Amino acid sequence: METILFNTSIIAAFLGGMLALIAPCCITFMLPSYFAYAFKSKVDVLKVTAIFAAGVAVVIVPIGVGIAALASFFSL
Repeated sequence: METILFNTSIIAAFLGGMLALIAPCCITFMLPSYFAYAFKSKVDVLKVTAIFAAGVAVVIVPIGVGIAALASFFSL
């Protein structure tokens, strides 16, 4: 009985982790932490984190600008 509960917990944790990786808020906090673990050199961590932040900004900023434009258009 305990092994069934343990196996179910492992599967639930795995699926929860997979779902969390899809959420943008989790990625922006978890991925730089992974970089810090994966790369031992601080310079490499800073480079990869800066590239990651630039990639997020390229996606998130236009979405924010577009939503603001739509909000101002529909608030007329």
